[in-house]
Amino acid sequence: MRTRIITIIANLISFGIQMFISLFITPIILEKIGTEAYGFIGLANDFIVYLSLITTIINSVSARFITLSWCEKKKEKAEKYFNSVIVMNIILIMLFIIIGCIYIPNITFFSNVPSNIVSDVKYTFLFTLISYIVNVYFSIYTTAPFVKDRLDIQGYRNILQYSLRGLFIVAIFTIFEPKIYLYSIAMLSVSVIIAFFDYEIYKKILPEIKIDLKKFSFGAVKELISSGGMLAISNLSSVLLSGLDLLIANISLGAYMMGILSAAKTMPTNISNAIIIIGSIFTPSFIALYSQNNINRLVKEIDNSIRLLTLVMYVPLVGFIIFSPDFYFLWLGSKTVDEIKLIILLSNIIVFECFFNLTTFPLAQLSLVTNKLKLPVIVSFILGVTNTITVIVLLNFTNLGVYAIASVSTILLIVRYVLFNPWYAAKMLGVNKSTFFVMTFKRYIMLPVIFVFMYLVKRLIAIESVTWGKFIINILICGVISYIFMGLLSIITNRLKN
Repeated sequence: MRTRIITIIANLISFGIQMFISLFITPIILEKIGTEAYGFIGLANDFIVYLSLITTIINSVSARFITLSWCEKKKEKAEKYFNSVIVMNIILIMLFIIIGCIYIPNITFFSNVPSNIVSDVKYTFLFTLISYIVNVYFSIYTTAPFVKDRLDIQGYRNILQYSLRGLFIVAIFTIFEPKIYLYSIAMLSVSVIIAFFDYEIYKKILPEIKIDLKKFSFGAVKELISSGGMLAISNLSSVLLSGLDLLIANISLGAYMMGILSAAKTMPTNISNAIIIIGSIFTPSFIALYSQNNINRLVKEIDNSIRLLTLVMYVPLVGFIIFSPDFYFLWLGSKTVDEIKLIILLSNIIVFECFFNLTTFPLAQLSLVTNKLKLPVIVSFILGVTNTITVIVLLNFTNLGVYAIASVSTILLIVRYVLFNPWYAAKMLGVNKSTFFVMTFKRYIMLPVIFVFMYLVKRLIAIESVTWGKFIINILICGVISYIFMGLLSIITNRLKN
């Protein structure tokens, strides 16, 4: 229990640092390099997301297979998985180098790039690719904290990573003339440092698993691909749902609107990352309980994780939407009023699905825990294709423009979270079909209550957020009062009969 509390605190701190960096760095970059150029930072990251569809086939389930083998005291089998992943990652790196050599020199063929920043964009993609190659090679070592259920270490790692990221970005933009590729150079520098950190942690906490490439096993690779292939298709579905947003905006609406959308997605992306970080804390215990066939205890653990996620995240999520006008006008003061209003609306549309994502995130993890991935992958793929086709149709036959890109995926994801995730989780564990619907519904009914309560608290505070100081006072007062109310509301809903 103590380790889990430390893990939660460490991950919350790392999330806070990540948010602070975004708050501090994003407006500086937008002001110094412009909206159009800023969008290509996001597009370069999306390029890596497309490549990660390939690495997912092997790496997405490696921690699960290694952990299960370790829990079953099959050290030799765990080492086979471990070393097979290393070999396959080396092969994938060679493939990525070939792709980079084809794509980056010809980037103007694939994207709408303003002529004055073509070279800068190419360098941005190049350094982003190198950074990803470093991450791929060293990714296997990040499984060590997972295997030993020491995700508190992962929290410390994230604190270090985000702190270094902020320091490097500030330093490099202060010392050199502002260019978008400087951001990618900062990311590369951090990746190298964190890679060696991951390796040292692996040697310290999991020395029993040895690096021995002779233990490469085609059988282990086949098993990983069989399971990871489903997750790769699932990730492809995620790309079709939201990962193509910037590329579609670039091609259909131009580099400027891509930059606006990229700015609007910055805070929602940070919030989504927080959900993943906090939600993943419980996954090792899910795997351990499932391997012991302790389904009743697993269901209780799932309930605890949902309760924790909603307790921690509902207040800041509601607060983000209620205070978004104050926040964005302070944060992006260099933008015009119309630009900020557009960013606020897009940001709120995108972030709204996070309420339903965090409530059902532990349920979605069960497909990985049980290795029952086929149906979720099929559903995700159908939603992804539906989103892409619908957005393209709306862009060509309506005047919705960027609103179509932001809203369609949000609607489709909410439908999936509310209807599919609880049903399939119950099906996988063989429990009553209503079990997780009741569990999640008890959290959904809290949302309108919290919204109304926090809105009234904000109105009662009545301090106009014209400066950062007053804004911070507002959110602190509103946040403390709302967390107290949230705690009481959580106690009431938990007493509701299943």
